[in-house]
Amino acid sequence: MAKKLKDNVLLPVSILAIVILLAKISNWIFNYDGQTVGVINTVMFVFLGVIWLIFGFFSDNRKTGAILIACGLYLIAWSFLPENDFFNVAGILCLVVPVLIGRFRRGENDMEEIA
Repeated sequence: MAKKLKDNVLLPVSILAIVILLAKISNWIFNYDGQTVGVINTVMFVFLGVIWLIFGFFSDNRKTGAILIACGLYLIAWSFLPENDFFNVAGILCLVVPVLIGRFRRGENDMEEIA
């Protein structure tokens, strides 16, 4: 990924991630009503979807980029879809697959450096 993008995006993404994490933790303490919890969850999944989109657009590999973009778009849409087992399973896959891709990609780069 481009170094300039990484430098410009890292700070705002980190701040937003901390704010969302604090909102989730404060829910345990203050027991927000269902509507507030729904808003926090919607913001969290839209945020993750936008992150996957950004990583997808700036990915070096076209296949990985397409998967990240698809997962990002689905996570954004999933926030507004009705509760359904199929939608939930697909959403969980869209959360996990990019993380696994990143993990295995990092492993490939480490192996190339060793060789």
